Amino acid sequence: MIIAMSKNNITKLLLFIVYGFLFISSTFILIVRVFIGYDFGTGVTSGLFIPYLQYFTSLSNFYNGFVSLAVLIYAFIHIKDKKIVLPKLLKVFALTAALGVTVTFLITVTFLVFVIEDKQYLFSNEILFLHIINPLLTASSFILLLRSRKLVVKYAWFGFIPLFIYCIFYSVFVISGVWNDFYNFTFGGHYWTIFIFLPAIIALGYGLSFLFIKLNNKYFYPYKRHALILLGGKGTRMGNDTPKQFLTKNNKPLYLYTVERYSSLEEIDDITLVVAEEYIDRVKEETAIYPKVQKIVKGGNCRARSSFEGLSAILYDHKEKDCVLIADAVRVNTSEDIIYRNILALEDSRAVLTAIVGEKQKERIDTSHTKDGINYLAQTPQSFRLGYIMGLYFSIDWHNDPMQLTDDITLVKMKKHDYEIVLGSPDNYKITRQEDFDRFLNE
Repeated sequence: MIIAMSKNNITKLLLFIVYGFLFISSTFILIVRVFIGYDFGTGVTSGLFIPYLQYFTSLSNFYNGFVSLAVLIYAFIHIKDKKIVLPKLLKVFALTAALGVTVTFLITVTFLVFVIEDKQYLFSNEILFLHIINPLLTASSFILLLRSRKLVVKYAWFGFIPLFIYCIFYSVFVISGVWNDFYNFTFGGHYWTIFIFLPAIIALGYGLSFLFIKLNNKYFYPYKRHALILLGGKGTRMGNDTPKQFLTKNNKPLYLYTVERYSSLEEIDDITLVVAEEYIDRVKEETAIYPKVQKIVKGGNCRARSSFEGLSAILYDHKEKDCVLIADAVRVNTSEDIIYRNILALEDSRAVLTAIVGEKQKERIDTSHTKDGINYLAQTPQSFRLGYIMGLYFSIDWHNDPMQLTDDITLVKMKKHDYEIVLGSPDNYKITRQEDFDRFLNE
């Protein structure tokens, strides 16, 4: 029987196989070598051999093995998740491990192979795994298998910290005579060369750390993710002259709480705001401190037209395969988790609805949808592939359809297309009435 496996399940399987292998071929090999003294070449057991741990090859592989075990444990705990997403801290540890063994590989093939006479030793028995196989497998699997929240460039500094510490200790111990120069960086006692080679290795480490982050982000986030925040409404149900999005809490307009939430996510590349014409100058002034707010667009005479104007502005200089998350400006408590799950869902779907299970209440204006026999109350963000949602908007009849479009997912349903549900939260409420505003003020 042939069992079809999804891409996500294949990724999980590869993760378990690769990191199980790395744990065995790193930590297990070194435990046998160091604490039992087993020589893989001769088969002789000589007992405890702690000095073996002074080598960066040993230390980097030892560390890599334990990090691999931590990844395995986390993956096993979350095996039922659709996609295994590592916490940032564990991903940073995995970065330092990948960096360490990769430096081991590069130093071996570009330096040690020329200065160490016993070249066969560099690539024989367990040393072949520690010098070549483990580093190559670790580097490639870090880039292609380990998903986490997006790492930014600042994490590159963390990536080479273990390498930096080892370089300091190696320099001190060699110059003080505690260790012999087993890497031959001094070429027989010319200690000044240490101050050339070790800083060069540290620079190499930072460069590799930066490269690993960029490649990993490029693999898991190949397209940009745009937030489109709609704040063009009049807010008449609040009974105020001031539109609800400009009401304040702690002297901050409500819409800025939403802007700050989306701006804080590394996964969001930029933000477009759709604003009523008379408030454009005010919004420009208030959002000047948020670098991700790159476009402020004049809204239309209805929600559908405002969405269309905002989407058109994004599509003007971005790609159709990009993702766009359309949000209400006054849904001020949208959590990072909800936003990130929308981003994940768009990898397998072209339309995503955030919603909670429930029936529409008469006193509320929530938009409701039924999918697979379950009634949902719509929330935002509602997320789409940019080219897909624009194609739907290009196809509508602007004389008749807009009045039916109380949210963007309705357009998907009008075309009888499928969409994915991301469960929202009761806390992700929209401020439409005075009691909603009072609730937010008291939180």
